[in-house]
Amino acid sequence: IVFSLVLLLSSQLAKATHYRAGEIVYRQIAELRYEVTVITYTTANSPADKPFIDQFFWGDGTIDTIYRINGPLNGGFPSGEVVGNDIQKNVYRGIHTYPGVPPPPTRYYVIGAQDPNRIDGINNIDNGNSVNVQFYVEDTIKFPTDLANIGFNNSPILLNPPIDYANVNDTFYHNPAAYDPDGDSLDFRLMVPLQAQSTNVPVYTYPDQWCPTNDAFVINRFTG
Repeated sequence: IVFSLVLLLSSQLAKATHYRAGEIVYRQIAELRYEVTVITYTTANSPADKPFIDQFFWGDGTIDTIYRINGPLNGGFPSGEVVGNDIQKNVYRGIHTYPGVPPPPTRYYVIGAQDPNRIDGINNIDNGNSVNVQFYVEDTIKFPTDLANIGFNNSPILLNPPIDYANVNDTFYHNPAAYDPDGDSLDFRLMVPLQAQSTNVPVYTYPDQWCPTNDAFVINRFTG
């Protein structure tokens, strides 16, 4: 009976998972101090929703819980913003002071947010069993060696949310409309999604590989 109950609870948790997309934006506010904003898009009013991400990795061995800051209060906590089509936008924010510049040769920290789980039925992740795959998004904070001349460094900002709709037998376009507030040049690449740092999601195929027709899946390196 206990084993059956565990299976039942596991099934209910799986059906409640809800992550669709996400991104990280960081802003340098002092020499070793950063403000990080995690923006996620989830299924609206999911029973798996919670007002925080309990695993945010700062890259220096520190793991924090970061809390949602947008939407009307529910039980004393912001509840996110429903943006239509059963999609909820969530904004989480945290601030961290690093103990020092990372030693060479890296000169960077990899920051990341990890939380269960993705929505079900993403065909090109684990043959559609994406509901059991952790959601993970990361960014890299690079420390310049000549801060006095280079100045503070902030992440690019995406103006278009990563939520789109496509029509069968029609060309699909997505442009993140990224810009860099520091005026740095941007270079765009396609990458396999991750479920943890340095760990790809299982059985991933690019969309044109999953649909064996004359499809092409490309990105313009310079414009996104």
